[in-house]
Amino acid sequence: MQRVLYGLMLLGILCACGDRLAPTTPSLPVWLELPLQSHTSLLSPGGMERITQARLAHDRLGFAGVLVVRSLTEEAFFAYDLACPYEMSPSVQLVQDDLQVRCPECGSQYDVLSGSGAPISGPSRSPLRPYRTQYISSTRVVRVVN
Repeated sequence: MQRVLYGLMLLGILCACGDRLAPTTPSLPVWLELPLQSHTSLLSPGGMERITQARLAHDRLGFAGVLVVRSLTEEAFFAYDLACPYEMSPSVQLVQDDLQVRCPECGSQYDVLSGSGAPISGPSRSPLRPYRTQYISSTRVVRVVN
């Protein structure tokens, strides 16, 4: 009984620490290579591209597809799963809304230009699932992996 109480206290402390939540979207394999000459929306700062169809046999698109975003201030790229963490459905994909993205179902908006994927409005409290990016300047390719 005492172990159960300690376990519940520890769980309460862990849940109460900080407002930052972990991504809730399932972690599925992601592997993409995007040549910038074919993905011209990523040439401009703040440019975004939604990838919902695999081009090559080895492409992997996570849970609902991948959103790739170019930073406003430097030659950096961010990538996220297209699934809204609140709706948790691969068929509900985020849409671009000016320099942010939003869920067409619940209306949650997310910050994608800073690399955080944090919710900024709406009912969602979980951030978008991020993916690692690597810009290969010699070939002008953005690689997205998890």
